Amino acid sequence: MTDVNVKEKTFETPDLGFAAYLKMKGLKLKTIGRDERRFKFIFNVNGSNIEDLKVQFINSESYEFDASVRILKLMIKNKEQ
Repeated sequence: MTDVNVKEKTFETPDLGFAAYLKMKGLKLKTIGRDERRFKFIFNVNGSNIEDLKVQFINSESYEFDASVRILKLMIKNKEQ
């Protein structure tokens, strides 16, 4: 959950779970970019309050799902070692 570009009214995040949540909340995906090592999802903000959406995400079942997926991925990775 990173940068808000006020001039263009966009928000970008490398967090796949949060990006999916923003899509579910109706924000429009402008593009998917890439910097040196990771992808980033860039959304049109259009008056949405990103700070409120961050709090809503953390308190949602979507966050619990995302956290569970991350834990399960770690378990698979550790099992392979």
